[in-house]
Amino acid sequence: MKRFENTDVVIQHGDFQECHLTGNPFDMVIMNNVLYYFSLEKRQALFHQVSSSMNKGGTLIVISPVHAAEYGKAFSAAFNSFMSAHKNLFQLPSSKEIKQYGKKQA
Repeated sequence: MKRFENTDVVIQHGDFQECHLTGNPFDMVIMNNVLYYFSLEKRQALFHQVSSSMNKGGTLIVISPVHAAEYGKAFSAAFNSFMSAHKNLFQLPSSKEIKQYGKKQA
């Protein structure tokens, strides 16, 4: 964890599978390309873990390719084929799935 002097800015870089968000609640958390490392069953728990570490009204930014997006259907199909060949990787989330996880935490 890196804390910048004379500010309230803290950057915590780590692996969400091993990272425990501790300390003061966060105003913002960014999850960048992590959802396909979690099984469908574990994604809801990930959103719960993140939301429980945030201030009320905090912002969660999710950056991820999504399955069957209007633009990129061929990419997501190829990406999911690649993921299915690995035991530790899972299918891309859909936009609907991500929205549902967010609503459950609200």
